[in-house]
Amino acid sequence: RVEEFLEGWRTFTPADYKDEKQLAAVAKLVGKWHCTDMECTPKTPRIYQDLANLAKRANERKAGGEVERWERLLGRSVDFEKAARDVVEELQGKEEEEGGGGPDLVFCHNDLQYGNVMQEQASGRHCLIDFEYCGYNPSYYEVANLLCELCADYSDGLSPPGFHMDLSPPAFVDPARSLPDPRP
Repeated sequence: RVEEFLEGWRTFTPADYKDEKQLAAVAKLVGKWHCTDMECTPKTPRIYQDLANLAKRANERKAGGEVERWERLLGRSVDFEKAARDVVEELQGKEEEEGGGGPDLVFCHNDLQYGNVMQEQASGRHCLIDFEYCGYNPSYYEVANLLCELCADYSDGLSPPGFHMDLSPPAFVDPARSLPDPRP
């Protein structure tokens, strides 16, 4: 990875996401990104397209003879594309119920795993890297992503079983609160 060659910077580890001060600094940084207007990116919720793409890939794997672990867990076959459409329709329906127009969209990183956060050792400042999945989404999507990533440890590899740590966020995390608004 390219960040290994950046002198004076270090990539976060799972322990950093357990540190209240480090996590607060990341939340503040993410809040700043949420206030950024990126004209080069479509201002449509990326989550809807991501769900459709993931479901399509899952169905393709199933058609190729692979048994999805979710089907083993559920004990039945699943049409992932239909399930994704149902979720999107439900989300869109709730948005209409809550006043129409859809959610307030903010520019999101969308991949807040600890390996995508770096800290300059001399100054302590933080930055995000790897904007492969960035795009506009409701802020709650980014908060949910961060809460999921607090439990992850990918040091054994980048597989779904990476969530083998304590599956509850640190005690100081209040899921009912959103990321702080950096605007004065």
